[in-house]
Formats: sequence, structure tokens, C-alpha cells
Amino acid sequence: MLGSSRYSKYIQSPAWSTNPARLAELRLSGGRCRLCNRRERLTVHHRTYVRLGQESVSDLTTLCYDCHEMVTAELRKRKYSRKRLPPIIPVGAPMERQLIDSTSGWRHVVL
Repeated sequence: MLGSSRYSKYIQSPAWSTNPARLAELRLSGGRCRLCNRRERLTVHHRTYVRLGQESVSDLTTLCYDCHEMVTAELRKRKYSRKRLPPIIPVGAPMERQLIDSTSGWRHVVL
């Protein structure tokens, strides 16, 4: 991916404003935000930066300014979140659990 200052220059350049993939995505979206259906203040969001400067239509999504801000904030939050999902337990034999009644002292095995 380009550095943030180079990215900003690219987004403000004629190369981006006349980019065939960008123009095609705006046309395919019907000139509407793909999230809220508004027509005002449209932007084109990069879903991936893999082909930055040589984007394909599938790399892009038309969003209004407000939805673009919301999506970007959510993606940044996910990227920089310190919370991680616990590892997935492999599916196999059922796990054995014991139910213990502390008042009567009995145990029951559940598979």
C-alpha cells in the first residue's frame, strides 16, 4: 500500500477522478450509496488496496460521505482492537462435563 501522504495525493489526483473502475462503480451503483441509498456527497471506498492505482471494479464500493466515515471508523476499530477471539476448539468427541450439586454432593457426567 502507498504511504498515507501518497495515498492522499492519489485520491485527489486526476488519475483517481477519471479512474475507469471508479467511474464504473459509480455507474453500477446507480449513483447511490450502497448502504443508505443516498445520492448526496458520494465517495468511492477501497475495499482492498491490493491493486491501488490499478483498481478493478470489485475493489471499490460507492458510499456517501457519512457511510464512508462510519465504515472507515469501524474497520480501523477492528484493525487496532486489542481484543482477540479465543482459539476455536476443534470439533471431535463430545467434551465431558461434570455437574456438581454442592448441597447434596452428587455428580453427574454429561457428554
